[in-house]
Formats: sequence, structure tokens, C-alpha cells
Amino acid sequence: MRSLMTSVSFSSSLGGGGRYDAIIGQLIGRDDIQYPTVGISFGMESIMAMLESRPAQISSALVVVIPIGETVTEVPKTAAKLRASGFRTKTDTSGRKLRKSLATASSKGIRYVILIGKNEEKLGKLRLKDMDEQKELVLSIQEVIDLISTTITSVG
Repeated sequence: MRSLMTSVSFSSSLGGGGRYDAIIGQLIGRDDIQYPTVGISFGMESIMAMLESRPAQISSALVVVIPIGETVTEVPKTAAKLRASGFRTKTDTSGRKLRKSLATASSKGIRYVILIGKNEEKLGKLRLKDMDEQKELVLSIQEVIDLISTTITSVG
């Protein structure tokens, strides 16, 4: 049986596993038969202790995508494209009033809000709100990706 060690500073094992070919036969009263069997386990207490000793680095999303009206199907497609471009992206399909969703995004430090309504869907565009700059633009998904990439590069 092997165990996975995290580091020299944390010596307890986080998990273990191995082959258990003889155990199944023993359980059914057939010690003479080997059943190919593997198993794995995780030490939840060890994992929790390790996580508690590490500083929390919770990184907020950079973008939240919100449908306006009946455009919910466009939200996961847009979010997937943004994530594929490397942007931490949330979706808000709660159906709350737009003002509440925008206030939540602002309070969580989310810089960009993308709104997709019937007009945007018809045009194949997105409404991008820059919460820091207080600007709103109607752009294609590629233009959104380019703009956010440029902004991140110039800030970082």
C-alpha cells in the first residue's frame, strides 16, 4: 500500500491505496480465488488540517454573465468561451432584478458584467459593462475577449 505525502512540513498521509486481490475472496469464503481489485482512500482529517494551515487565496471572478429575459441558453456558451480564454467567469441565472445582480457583482469586486438580452442575441453581440470605468459597450465575444485581455495586460 502506498500513501501520498504532501510535503516535508506536513508528514501525515493524505491518501492511500493499493491492490486488494485476496480480500474479495476472503469476504465470500473463497480464499482460493483472486479477484483483481484496487482501492483508494483519502484522509479527510489530514486534508482539512492541511487546508487550515494554508492561507486562503480566494480569487473572485473577473466576469459575470447575466441573461436578460429569455436568453438563458446563451449564458453557458458565452461563459465557456470566456473561461477557455482564461478568464474566471461566473454566471447569474437567478432571475433576480438586474439592479440586485449588478450590486452583487460590484460588492464582490467583479469588474466586468456581460448582459445578454434579445437585442444582443439577435445581433450576435454582448453588452459589456465595465464596473470600474462605468462604461457600457456592445461587442462581439471576440471583441470582449480582446478588450479584457488588453485591460488585464495593461493593469498587471
